[in-house]
Amino acid sequence: MKKVKRMMEERKMRRGSSTTASLELLRTYGTIEPPLFDLEDLLRASVEVLGKGSVGTSYKAVLEEGTTVVVKRLKDVVVTKREFEVQMEGLGKVNHENIVPLRAFYYSKDEKLLVYDFMPA
Repeated sequence: MKKVKRMMEERKMRRGSSTTASLELLRTYGTIEPPLFDLEDLLRASVEVLGKGSVGTSYKAVLEEGTTVVVKRLKDVVVTKREFEVQMEGLGKVNHENIVPLRAFYYSKDEKLLVYDFMPA
């Protein structure tokens, strides 16, 4: 994840993003309230790889204030921003006892992230 953080930080610096831009790009969902973090917080989080699959890699991220989330970094996803948003809106509406709700997502041309609450085993 250090490599991912470094890559995201380099992209952030190239496009000159600010916290305001990050808030726009990290779309939030949640059952009770929006998350109390933004993309900048995710970039500063300490991380641990949870697993790798055919769709991407999942990371456990502990934010500076102590919140723990899971970040799923999708790989090889080529879709328009609108298509991605439509799919994430559908995913964000799923409500089932065996499915962790989508908390937030991030879209850029080169990076697609899904953020979920961490559920300890």
